[in-house]
Amino acid sequence: MNNKTDTIVTILTQLVSIRTDKTEVEAMKWIENYIKQYTEKYDLSVTRQDIDDQWRYNLIVSNTKKPKLLLWWHLDTVPVVNEQQLQPTIQEGKLYGRGALDMKSWVAVMIAMLPALLEKEIPMMMLFYCDEEYNFLGMKKFVKEYQWMIEPDLVIIPEWTNQSILIGSRWIVEFTCSVGGQSAHAARKHLGRNAIEWAVALGAFLEKELQKYDESFTTTVNLGGLQGGLKRGDSIIQKANVVPNIANCIYDIRLGGKAKEKDLWMLIDQFCTQTGYTVNNVSINFWLGSLIQDEISRYYQQFSSVDTGTNSGYSDIQMINETLGGDCLQIGPSPREQAHQVGEYVSIDSLQKTYDIIREVIMKKVG
Repeated sequence: MNNKTDTIVTILTQLVSIRTDKTEVEAMKWIENYIKQYTEKYDLSVTRQDIDDQWRYNLIVSNTKKPKLLLWWHLDTVPVVNEQQLQPTIQEGKLYGRGALDMKSWVAVMIAMLPALLEKEIPMMMLFYCDEEYNFLGMKKFVKEYQWMIEPDLVIIPEWTNQSILIGSRWIVEFTCSVGGQSAHAARKHLGRNAIEWAVALGAFLEKELQKYDESFTTTVNLGGLQGGLKRGDSIIQKANVVPNIANCIYDIRLGGKAKEKDLWMLIDQFCTQTGYTVNNVSINFWLGSLIQDEISRYYQQFSSVDTGTNSGYSDIQMINETLGGDCLQIGPSPREQAHQVGEYVSIDSLQKTYDIIREVIMKKVG
């Protein structure tokens, strides 16, 4: 490893050892202390932006009120499943630990790059934010406060892209509902209406119909959770010999087309009309839009391969693009298939490659 890679790995090792699946506060404090070495020399401002009543906050670092460059990343991770995940280890060119890939690797890369960016006096803002893995509370708070204050030319965020530059993402929709059926004895199943089976059918129906709104993306609908059985009062009883008459469900939709909320309601009504089942208590938890930037693809091909986002998930970079503008890029280390895995790791070689690509993009675009 060279000196820069050593620095990145040292920072990453310390960050991985800090648990952030429930709260990011300790990691935020560590970053604040680390950045103190630059605040006076480069006239950096460090601001806390409170998020909720659990002492969670965003951390905003900047050397100007009019940044051309916005860099941001989250510190929360998916759940820690064993204590070993908080004990980073290096084996055969891989650094193991929870968040080693998603997304503390990117935090380490950019903190290591901070001195070079400050020396070049690039007008910049860095956002360390919370709650990306769950409800996007940190990003929602940031864009609400800063949407009329800054207009960056370039926005770069982390994503495990195997060093490709990702310039798009799909919509994300999450909703809950109750599918109603009719109970009967399992020996006479034909006399009942199985709510659980038709909850699965509802997901398949929505996926097929919503794909008709697609442009270049592929829509998927995932039935992420279900509680079904025989409803008696406020309780749901699960009995193998009874056809279930209720299924409480949660669905995740990754949508690339132009469907609106009214279209979802229309399709649910259509499903009920065609099947005779009822779908009640529909509640949309969030409906967040897509990002399409095909017009910038050619320019960024000089730095790395470019992915238009056809099969990507949702990214809250869409909120930035919609409210603040600028070229919005996602890039990060590898291997992408290791994100969220029990044995999560990042390739150490890819950390240096990611650093080099991002630095070149920044210097040519806003340097």
